[in-house]
Amino acid sequence: YTQNETNDYQVRSPYFDTIYNKDLDEKLDGILLREKVRLRVYNDESIIKLEFKKRESTSIDKSTFIISKELADDIIACDFMVNSEKLKNDSKIVKALIKLKSIGYRPRVIVEYDREAYTLPFGNTRITIDKNLRSYNNETELFSIKYPSYPILDDNLHILEVKFSNYLPQSVKYLLNSIDAIPHSISKYTLCQKYINPRPWTDNLS
Repeated sequence: YTQNETNDYQVRSPYFDTIYNKDLDEKLDGILLREKVRLRVYNDESIIKLEFKKRESTSIDKSTFIISKELADDIIACDFMVNSEKLKNDSKIVKALIKLKSIGYRPRVIVEYDREAYTLPFGNTRITIDKNLRSYNNETELFSIKYPSYPILDDNLHILEVKFSNYLPQSVKYLLNSIDAIPHSISKYTLCQKYINPRPWTDNLS
């Protein structure tokens, strides 16, 4: 998805949660087995993904479905019509929508940023630098955003992520050890939620 003129690409993701923010609370409470649900588009929005991102301790598993704009609009509107012709008899997507409907998921916040990405053909290693993290307050309409975004992090702060499947190459470990930075458990969803979280009985998000 990288654009030659900028060397990065835009990522926009409406995240879903229950009316009680179950997924957000599980993240804040440090639950080892948890999940996030999101839609995701890149640059020109020609590819739309529905993703279920599961984490167990430090391991992550992601289930991804390529869907149509019409179905994405239905999901954002919480119209989980599992018998719709838009599903094209895809049983896996039907099961995913049944899960969203049964638990009561709805769009909560849009997470947007610019990603600079690199790959290494050893251990399926991917290094990403996520810049200009931003959101749209309570706006959740993925394809018709009416308001300007606002920044979540300071201009000089970016998020560096290192992902790998089986092992992290020793050369990458050496480079990471030379960086003057402290590893953090960072959730872009949590960071963007902290400005719109209305619940007085919970701690402030930071």
